[in-house]
Amino acid sequence: MTVFDLRSSQPCPRRKRTPFSEEGRALEFYEIDGYASAIERFKDESIGDGTSEEIRSVLTLALRVAKGEEGLAAAREQARRGFDLSSKDIDRLADIARQAGEENHLERHVLLELAQAAGVAALGLDGRNRMAVRLAAVAALAGHIERARVAFADAVEGLEIATRFFGADDDWAARAETRLELEWETAKSSTTSTLEIFDVGSGDPAAEWVDLIVWNSDHGSGNGLLAQVDATQRLAFRFEHWIIFGDRRLAAVAEDMRARCIAAAPGDPYLAARYLVTLGDALVEVAEWAAAAQVLHDVRQGDVGQNHPIGVHSLIQEAYCYLRLGDLDGCRVILDSVDLRQLESLAGLVITVAAELVRYHFVDHLYRHLKGDPIDHEAGPKIERLMRDVAPIVSTSGEDSRTIYLRNLFFAVLWRDAESLLPAGGGI
Repeated sequence: MTVFDLRSSQPCPRRKRTPFSEEGRALEFYEIDGYASAIERFKDESIGDGTSEEIRSVLTLALRVAKGEEGLAAAREQARRGFDLSSKDIDRLADIARQAGEENHLERHVLLELAQAAGVAALGLDGRNRMAVRLAAVAALAGHIERARVAFADAVEGLEIATRFFGADDDWAARAETRLELEWETAKSSTTSTLEIFDVGSGDPAAEWVDLIVWNSDHGSGNGLLAQVDATQRLAFRFEHWIIFGDRRLAAVAEDMRARCIAAAPGDPYLAARYLVTLGDALVEVAEWAAAAQVLHDVRQGDVGQNHPIGVHSLIQEAYCYLRLGDLDGCRVILDSVDLRQLESLAGLVITVAAELVRYHFVDHLYRHLKGDPIDHEAGPKIERLMRDVAPIVSTSGEDSRTIYLRNLFFAVLWRDAESLLPAGGGI
């Protein structure tokens, strides 16, 4: 067998073959102009052409994966956490992957895996969706059917978020989701897989969903509730599928996930609390009030106390769970444990604290309404003023940035939760 030199179009002999270890598959390296692979050639050609050092580092990592010297899972985690790529860098990597794919689908798959992982850390919703769709198609071509399914799920989650919180056209989103589902059915038709996009592939939903929390959580100093809002919504979609299509409850799985969230952040009680908040808030999203209340209570069992912003959030959300369970006295006890004076004093300084004060007034008003206590008629104006304080985090610049996306999603979720209490909504 011969292959062609890409520049001279003259046949040249195949010289070297290196195994591709991922899932036991073999990746063939064709010697082209002295290079063992397209990745290696692009890496060397990038020196001196203005390509960023970050891109060259990703190419080096991709080459190690392709040669079987590095596992794909570890490489994805490094690309997610260890590189600081811009949206232009990620587009450039995707373009290199496209060109590499003209020679080998498996090399293209490796590059897109790393580009997509970096995109989770750097891109907004639209950019991440585009990368997920690309990865799904290429992973299917490369024979990595489970990776394709995970990427399809990522893309569908993005569509759901766009529809629910950013006003995307429902018909457009439904058509796009149908296309993705059909592409998944086509991809798996030549395999023995019977899984739907949101099915649990491992047989261990607690482990799979905790991995999802970790993957979608931003690490680093200063990250708090803003950094968890995307992870919360994506996890809630998985829960919805589990409940609706599996006709199953989440209590037992949530109990398992509580312990795994703590284990996923060894030696870092602050990060563990963030994981637990994500789990608790996702359970609230799907009306699993009792399970959510227990998880949210656990947030404050470590170093994160009830006066920490995450602790305050867990308190107010737990009170809301008791209210929805019909335990009005339990709701009141928890609300009364909130240091309202401190909450009000910090609300003007910290955006997320202002958001928690909105939630406090929301729950307090509902409690008073259900209990028959006197209503605070200033609750509506208070909420309006606080929402105006939180609103500056919203950006309409269109920049494909994860930071801007997280801020916008945080505000959109808060607005949805508070809208029924605003005068325009008739709640107060």
